[in-house]
Amino acid sequence: MTKRRIIFQALLLAVLLTFTASAARADIEDNLKYNFKAKLKDKIAKKVLDSDYAKKSCREKSEALMWLTARKKSGGKDGPEPDIKDVSYGHHWRQRYDVFLPQKKVLKKAPVIVMVHGGGWCIGDKAMGAGMQNKVARWSEKGFVLVSVNYRMLPDNAPVTRQAEDVATAIAHIQENARDWGGDKDRIIVMGHSAGAHLVSLVGASPENWKKTGVKPWLMTISLDSGTLNTPDTMRKNKLLLFSEAFGTSPSYWRETSPYHQMSRKTLPWLGVCAAGRDEPCPQAVEYAEKSQKYDVKAAVLSVNMGHGAINKMLGQAGDYTENVEFFMAGMDPVVAQLLGR
Repeated sequence: MTKRRIIFQALLLAVLLTFTASAARADIEDNLKYNFKAKLKDKIAKKVLDSDYAKKSCREKSEALMWLTARKKSGGKDGPEPDIKDVSYGHHWRQRYDVFLPQKKVLKKAPVIVMVHGGGWCIGDKAMGAGMQNKVARWSEKGFVLVSVNYRMLPDNAPVTRQAEDVATAIAHIQENARDWGGDKDRIIVMGHSAGAHLVSLVGASPENWKKTGVKPWLMTISLDSGTLNTPDTMRKNKLLLFSEAFGTSPSYWRETSPYHQMSRKTLPWLGVCAAGRDEPCPQAVEYAEKSQKYDVKAAVLSVNMGHGAINKMLGQAGDYTENVEFFMAGMDPVVAQLLGR
């Protein structure tokens, strides 16, 4: 090999090494820029779903949740694994529910606890992370069947009345199929959190309004810090985008979607858990319970010193809060009381 050729190859190698190093630096810089932007977007998305939640549009909340879910930083997908997944009660992909069987079979026909997630009538999922984890861990061990329900929401062009219809349809489907899982169709407890609490309270306030779904009265409704119970009152006092997107501007629609205004002598027994530090939930819960009693409907209010999200997440953990909810549950039915050890 000639000296000139050796020099040429050395120069070529130097050029290649320089180019490779530059490309590597560029890749590193691009990755740093992406990571910085991604982390910034994480923070913005978390803020949308946390402190700015009620002020942001449904579209913004949906986009934030999609981003965090794709980044595996949120999205409510860390819940317990169901025994029976995605049971269909309708044609839409959201019209599904998951079933969690008892860890031990105590009764031939187990009472069923149905849980309806929140999310401002806009977002949310039946896989509720710690919120579902605690409920399944506590009550499936005691011999209950648990069911977690999805339903269509505002991004699916489903107004609140259609969401309530989905919830009623899901409960009717659960009633029809409970025995297939060893459940008791006549002993169903329906819970909901936030928007889900509003929906289960709305259907439970007047089951007759939802007869076309086939739903039959259930044992009791447990409302966990409902988004609203007196919709006209909420709409007069509250100008947040969260509520205006869900309930619009029509006073007649407000009454139609107001559990308080739909109440009758056929209203189902009801427990309203409310966050003591928030302005509307506890006064509205007390108002609802007082009106229920005028119709000879059993109703009670449990005010707790917890945040809105904690009311859902903490239910099922050992402590006074869960014990107090179970006290109400036990008082409604002797079989439920038996499983709860009361």
